[in-house]
Amino acid sequence: MGIELLVLTLDGVMFDTEDAHRRACNIAFKACGIDRHWGVAEFRAAASRSAALAITHAQGVSARDMKALLRQKHDAFHALVLDGAAGVNGECLSLAEEALAAGCKLAIVTDLPARTATALLEQACGEAVNDMFAVVASGAELGDANGNGPYQLALRTVGVEAEHGAAIEASASGLEAARAAGIWTFAASMMHGVRNAASGDRGRSHLREWRDIADDDASVQSPKPRALGFDMLCMLKQQHRQQRPDPQPQRMPRPKLVLPARRSA
Repeated sequence: MGIELLVLTLDGVMFDTEDAHRRACNIAFKACGIDRHWGVAEFRAAASRSAALAITHAQGVSARDMKALLRQKHDAFHALVLDGAAGVNGECLSLAEEALAAGCKLAIVTDLPARTATALLEQACGEAVNDMFAVVASGAELGDANGNGPYQLALRTVGVEAEHGAAIEASASGLEAARAAGIWTFAASMMHGVRNAASGDRGRSHLREWRDIADDDASVQSPKPRALGFDMLCMLKQQHRQQRPDPQPQRMPRPKLVLPARRSA
C-alpha cells in the first residue's frame, strides 16, 4: 500500500519555528502589559498541542484580553517570519521533492494564519509553491470533531482514500486530527532532556511513529541516524500495515529516523 498523498505541516516539520514562536509570545505579553516572560521550558509546556496557539494557555488572562494577546502574538510572529527568523528544513524539502518525483501529491495543513503560511512557503519554495502543493489548508481547526476537518478536506480535494495517505506532524493536535481522518502518521518531535530544555539548547528532530510517543525513551537514540527519504517512508508504512493489521494500538519497534532541523543564516 503506497503513499499517494503526503501531508506536511509547517511548524516543526518544514520549518524550525520554535524560537520564533516563543519570542513572539514574549513580544505579545509586553505589548499587552502582561508581566510574563516565557523561557524555553515554559513555552514547550504551553506548546505541546500547538506552537501557533501556545499563548492561549497563558494563565490568568481573561477571555477578552486573550483575543488581543493572540492577535499581538500572530502579528509578532508574522513580522519575525518576514525577518527570516524561521529556518527552512532543507531535508524536508528534499523529501517533498522525492515524493513529487514518485508521483505523490503534496498537501499542507497548518493552524498558522493564511498570510504567515503563505510567507513561509514563499520563502521555502518561491514561485513553485502552487506547483508543489495540491492543497494548502491554513488557519486549520485541528480539533474539529465533526469529521470534516482539514485532513478530510485534503483527501477529498486530491481524491485520495485515507488508506493511501500519510502525514508528518509535530503537534499532538495535528497528529490526532490526521489519525481521526484515518491517515497513517509519523511524528516529528524535538527530543529534549531536562537539561537541554532549561538551557535553551535545541535537539534534532526525530521521526517516529505517533502510537509509540507516550512510551518513548528519549535516552535511546540511533547511533547513525538517517534522513528520511520517500522510499523509506513508504517502506515503513508498509511494514506498519503488515505488523499491525488490527487498528488497535500495539507495540512495535520504533524506526530510528532523523529529520535534522536546518536553520536560516
